[in-house]
Amino acid sequence: MTYTPADVEVLVLAHKRPAFLREALACYRAQTVQGFRLAVYANGGCPEIKDIAREFDAELFYEEKDLGMYPNIRRAIDGARGKLTILAHDDDLIAPAYVEHLLRAFNRLDGLTLAISRQGDYEHPGGARADACIYCPAPAYLAAYIFTGGSFTFSSFCAKTDALKKTDISLNAPYGKVTDVPFMFQMLGPAEASCVLAWPFVKYRLHDGQDCVDYATGPTAEEWLNLTGFYKKIFDAAGGRFKWFFALQSLRHVRIGWRDWCRCEHNRMTYRQYLRLARQKGLLSFTSRVLGALLRGKISHFLQRRLVKFTQTNY
Repeated sequence: MTYTPADVEVLVLAHKRPAFLREALACYRAQTVQGFRLAVYANGGCPEIKDIAREFDAELFYEEKDLGMYPNIRRAIDGARGKLTILAHDDDLIAPAYVEHLLRAFNRLDGLTLAISRQGDYEHPGGARADACIYCPAPAYLAAYIFTGGSFTFSSFCAKTDALKKTDISLNAPYGKVTDVPFMFQMLGPAEASCVLAWPFVKYRLHDGQDCVDYATGPTAEEWLNLTGFYKKIFDAAGGRFKWFFALQSLRHVRIGWRDWCRCEHNRMTYRQYLRLARQKGLLSFTSRVLGALLRGKISHFLQRRLVKFTQTNY
């Protein structure tokens, strides 16, 4: 089938940031294609949001109570009724051609279920082609891209609505603050495709008080290692070279977790204890420890590319 703007809906999650919401809605009203549904799901109480929604002719679903991020996502998903859903956030800025390019991707790439944008600044895209993407024919390819540090943003992803409605947010509890990737992968069946748009169409704005920049409460070591285990399940299911891919990269992923993410644990456990926990979870086999310790830098990157080749294509 061919998707049109009438098949798209943009569901903007809002939480007491009226200035941010106004800018986010302005981005969508400035898109190069129009005719899509625009709705705001606000929670936490902020009467000014009602006026802003009217200003941009957006449907409003307003809740005084502070529901929390994922319950608010759930009610937005339950209210989705189009064929393609962009799950947006009030602190995102969106390039003017984003919806147009999403439609092109879903219309031209085989079996596409999920599209996400590279993270960055669309005003300074770093030489990327606006119509280029990394095409992932199965979940293991997208997992490999993200697992090795590929640039992406969870914010404002676009998915087939039927796939989005199959998600169960309660399954994300073991991952705490790093639950975005497991949530996205719930939409992908074993043979369903995804893509990462090479142009950074979504600019994610960090701000004071934001949960993801406060490491005092997590992610914990347990949550990060659960995320590593989540990737392992995907690679084990794919088998073959993907299992070797995990063995090559698992120590790196565990180390990055300790260095950059699990800062709240640094006064509660030692790095040695953290590694012991990773081994107890089956994430650091003898092979992975040897490969991770001996094969680094250019050698590791060379082997990584030989094991998993990403398909870069234009749409």
